[in-house]
Amino acid sequence: VPLTSVDSCSLLSDVGGGNRTFLTGGDDGALSLWNTKRKKPIAYVPNAHGTGYPQATSPRWISALTAWSNSDLCFSGSCDGFLRLWRITENNDDLLPVQQISIPGYINAICLPSRSDNNTDGPPFVAVAAAREHRLGRWGATIKSAPNAVLILPLLNSSS
Repeated sequence: VPLTSVDSCSLLSDVGGGNRTFLTGGDDGALSLWNTKRKKPIAYVPNAHGTGYPQATSPRWISALTAWSNSDLCFSGSCDGFLRLWRITENNDDLLPVQQISIPGYINAICLPSRSDNNTDGPPFVAVAAAREHRLGRWGATIKSAPNAVLILPLLNSSS
């Protein structure tokens, strides 16, 4: 697993007894699913947002990541113009792409509402911070057509 730097991390489940599952996204463009009882990822998606930045063969790093706690849903963002929704398989051994939502620019942050008794079917919305430049610096290309904005995107769940 060629991980060079972890740029984002999100707790997925805290089962208890030290058995925690979490996700990481790195500058190598990989999305990884981990369990604290293992030394290697239990699922690994190389180039989760494709290649092409800053060179044609370079992976687009995962700049934002979040998970709906104690569920099988997670979101990732990069500079490819898409917010991606992923589902973790039932036996926790793979990450499957579910949907991609077009958002121009760099996705610098992704937030979901707190889980409560009222929203157990899935998150009602996702908040995304998108910008012309990466949140950590200006070394990349500026995407002039992208707005600096926070977007609130309503999500449909299985019960609606």
